[in-house]
Amino acid sequence: MNKSVAIFENMLKSQNTHINLIENFTHLRGYHGCRPTSVESYYQNGIIPIEKEFAKQDAIIRLCNEQVSVSKVLSTFETAWSTLPPSDKSVWLTFSQEELINFCGHYLIYGSEFLCGIAAQLFCQHNLKKVGTPTIFFCDIPLSNIPVNYLSDIEQKFRRRDASGGFRVNNKVLPKEIVGHSHPTSIPDPINGGIYH
Repeated sequence: MNKSVAIFENMLKSQNTHINLIENFTHLRGYHGCRPTSVESYYQNGIIPIEKEFAKQDAIIRLCNEQVSVSKVLSTFETAWSTLPPSDKSVWLTFSQEELINFCGHYLIYGSEFLCGIAAQLFCQHNLKKVGTPTIFFCDIPLSNIPVNYLSDIEQKFRRRDASGGFRVNNKVLPKEIVGHSHPTSIPDPINGGIYH
């Protein structure tokens, strides 16, 4: 079967609510919000699940300053990592850009939820706003890379015309699955209120 992408925003415009996701489509469009220092690296490496050593170095780069020492960051990091559930290490995507911007803006403003939690413990979330650029990556995910138990739930969301929430992938998002990106310039901040520009 040729590539056929289910895009929630398009499906909501359709009058057809009897969609069989698995029979009619090969891929699902998802949107991944983050704050990368290099957009190009995503097109080269894809979007990978959080890895301990990379996340540790990223925490040092993004959080350390005159008030927050490397040792404080590393100590807080180790404690947080030891309690991080496996599903939270996965790559997650939303069904719509609107959902990501209006209800999940913290990924765009602060980046990794894991690092944002560490920053909150160290009272330095503002440091996360200083590194990287708010970015939404548009990804066409093969249905085979989405956990099977999610697929029936996604189909039900299609039928209910409900674009809220998101889904995770089994592995990484390959570079060829990233089909575009944008840089939102006005984002509601769900953590500290107000609008981020």
